[in-house]
Amino acid sequence: MDSIDNIVISGDSGLRAEQVAQAGQLSFPQPLFQLSPAELERQLLRDLPVQSATVERRLHPARIEVHLLRQTPVARATRQQEGLRERGMVDSDARWIPLSANSTMPTPLSAITVHGWRLSQRPAIAQLLQDRNRFQGKLQTITVHPDGAISLRTSSTGRIDLGQDRGRLNEQIDAIVQLRRTLPPELLKPNQGYLDLTNPDRPELQLPVTSVPAEEAPIP
Repeated sequence: MDSIDNIVISGDSGLRAEQVAQAGQLSFPQPLFQLSPAELERQLLRDLPVQSATVERRLHPARIEVHLLRQTPVARATRQQEGLRERGMVDSDARWIPLSANSTMPTPLSAITVHGWRLSQRPAIAQLLQDRNRFQGKLQTITVHPDGAISLRTSSTGRIDLGQDRGRLNEQIDAIVQLRRTLPPELLKPNQGYLDLTNPDRPELQLPVTSVPAEEAPIP
């Protein structure tokens, strides 16, 4: 292949041949038979915001045809990059989707926002997003804290602390669903304390401390 013009892009990704060449570390001229379609597909899936990539070599004229399907965003997200907060989106597997100034981004499937996304917590974020219907549409935010702990916020229960033990995430989700059914609604109001589910066997409802006015305080 003589130039980048020999990369033919199809699909709905909105990506350009230059981005494919950069992700695939291609330089020109590029001998067609030295290019591995399977390896290029792996590189594109790893480095570009796509959910599928198909690469085929064509001889006449010499070119590669690249079919890319973009990721479907499920939630908005933020992350820290080199000390700066970056905005983006994530798909159902919690893979990061950067915002693109060169293509129209689809609207996420939910109104959830993931704060503090990081790669190490991707499996937990993905599970929460995939189980979002169990929250009956009330999950609003997933926050990854600097120490790795995760907390949620829902429209009906306010803040829910899950802690750092990812091995109990299924139990914690089950506990949230069960508590919503059994606790009196007045105890689950947003901004009225928080629910500590770091140990789902012993959930704790932390209510705010209300101060007693001086004139009503007991006399010692």
